[in-house]
Amino acid sequence: MTEEVQVNSSVSFADRMRSGVGLQLTLGAVGVRRKAAKGAVDIKAKSRRRSAENGEEVEEKGKDPSVDSVHLSKDILKCDEIKNIQRLDAEIRGYVAARAIPSMLRRGVYLVPVELVQEIHTQLELYRARRDEMVDEFIRVYPDEREKAKERLGDLYSARDYPTDNEIRKAFYMRVDYVSFDVPEQLGNISSEMYAEQQRIMQERVREAADEVRTVLRTQLAELVDHMVERLHGGNEQGKPKVFRNTLVTNMTEFLNYFEPRNVTDDQDLSALVQRCRNLLSGVDADAIRSSEAIRDRVASGMGEVKEILDTMVRDAPTRKIRPL
Repeated sequence: MTEEVQVNSSVSFADRMRSGVGLQLTLGAVGVRRKAAKGAVDIKAKSRRRSAENGEEVEEKGKDPSVDSVHLSKDILKCDEIKNIQRLDAEIRGYVAARAIPSMLRRGVYLVPVELVQEIHTQLELYRARRDEMVDEFIRVYPDEREKAKERLGDLYSARDYPTDNEIRKAFYMRVDYVSFDVPEQLGNISSEMYAEQQRIMQERVREAADEVRTVLRTQLAELVDHMVERLHGGNEQGKPKVFRNTLVTNMTEFLNYFEPRNVTDDQDLSALVQRCRNLLSGVDADAIRSSEAIRDRVASGMGEVKEILDTMVRDAPTRKIRPL
């Protein structure tokens, strides 16, 4: 189990935005799907109707659709090496999302608590090395995959759809940028009025972002609790307990372990529910829930109570959305 990280809850959200680190993660990859050329596939529109005379179903040809109204695509690459990269990319994004929070101030940028910056940076470098190895594996099989595509696609195959090895290597990139959320000090040297106005705008957006961040964390916990309650309550059609994966518990545990540094708005109501979840899962893993009906019932009942409170908190959450810079 990951060691829980504690944070000083007395620090304001605005202070944490200024002292925290903005992380922008960009994962580049080659596209595996292309639009098929217009007219490449002959489409005939057909409809069915019932004969008014005898009720028999007959086929009636309809008018052919306009080519401009139908859009078709083709899979130019289908191989395990590409799928492995796609799965890793999903894992990388999930890793960051579980430890950071959307900044709400800039599109695609996460706010990373200072306590977790080094941990996340180190892990992203490990991910980068794994990803580079996977890209090398894909490039090794790329010539064979092109030949397979030529056979598989037939007349839809086009050599123009396939970049060179060098272009592919450049397309697969992992970019990690760190940004600041404060108003640039240099702006004050240009115009004090502009600087004051931007500070006012930033302060307003920070206030709005605080509501959004609070809602994000509440919604994330609500989804985890909903899933746990659904899998632990009742049984299947045969009356046996529902089957669930280990991630039912590990995903919840991960959220609980990283909640404190992510609770940048000092949401005391949510913090209380997090503690209740911790108490329910203390010393409990997926195997214990499977093997003990008493543990299963206790966790299911407790999570059901948490769910009722969370449903109200999420339902009553502000719906205003802010526009990223």
